[in-house]
Amino acid sequence: MRGKFLLALVSLPLCLWMGNPMQAANTIACIPQFAEGFDGQTVWQTQVFIDGRAFGADQAAINVFSPQGQLLRRVGPGEFPFSGPFVRRPRFPIFSTISLFGSGSFRDLLFQPFRSGFLILESPGSLNFTALIRRFSLSGDLMSELVITPFDPFRRATLLSEEIEARVLAFAATNADTVKRALGRFDFFPLGSPTPMLSFPFEIGPHSQFASFLFDMFPELASGGLKGFIRISSDSPISLIAVSIDGNALQQAPIVIEE
Repeated sequence: MRGKFLLALVSLPLCLWMGNPMQAANTIACIPQFAEGFDGQTVWQTQVFIDGRAFGADQAAINVFSPQGQLLRRVGPGEFPFSGPFVRRPRFPIFSTISLFGSGSFRDLLFQPFRSGFLILESPGSLNFTALIRRFSLSGDLMSELVITPFDPFRRATLLSEEIEARVLAFAATNADTVKRALGRFDFFPLGSPTPMLSFPFEIGPHSQFASFLFDMFPELASGGLKGFIRISSDSPISLIAVSIDGNALQQAPIVIEE
């Protein structure tokens, strides 16, 4: 059960200072993971930070979905701290904190059922945003935190790591398309080999999420000793994060988008 809760956190890839600016109007951006509430042992909290100076920020909305695509909550413009007719925009960048399920106090989180999934941000303009996932002990002490950098959706990307640690790596991928499913695979390439030694196919339904630890996909890598890299490919664009979970240390693994 403990592994499932950690996976729920990971099933989740934002820089705390600067997110990935969106260039097109009517932006739809995906954050592949959030985790919030009491899991029976620890308390999780996810917060989104949006630069209130950006055009359209006061009209943005955050849609909170379960892994199966069920809408759990919609955080509308009226619930953003910087929205409202009497709020002056700051001269310098300021990131307003937005809680996904209302109050972000530790006491409220302690009595909140555990929920995880993904987020879809909608805005009439480009957004500068970021997100942070924290994990607390029952006494309220911060145990770990994960800063997630959002990537543009991709069809092919590579996890750059020669030392594959299958027991600490986990992935979360989201298909934001509301109609089409995404079919793809994880391929493991040994160092110096042009062909994959191991492959794991996956399918993500419309508006759904896929999450897994690497050792569940490739048990052969669980014992370690193999060096190489992992390529993720999909026939439709997906948003994905890779996270290293080593005890209480959580860190996003670097990914290079190829297509």
